[in-house]
Amino acid sequence: MRVTHSLDDCTLRCMKEAMLTTPQVAKRLGIGIRRVQALIAAGRLPTVQYGRDHLVKEKDLKLVADRKPGRPSKQIAAKRQRQR
Repeated sequence: MRVTHSLDDCTLRCMKEAMLTTPQVAKRLGIGIRRVQALIAAGRLPTVQYGRDHLVKEKDLKLVADRKPGRPSKQIAAKRQRQR
């Protein structure tokens, strides 16, 4: 979910809530920045777009914290592809 807000709105939001950049999210979750970007693109990790950067609410990290490590098996990946 990508939402673009004005500078003032985003600044106020960031001051009220703990927001993290994609490198900070990657470090907290122990994954690479590209994987964080993939989670954002897949809609599994909601963000607020601030210019070209995506900011993630700290409380939203729990949405992806219980994911399985590594790649899904080919069978699971094929099943997901058919569901789309």
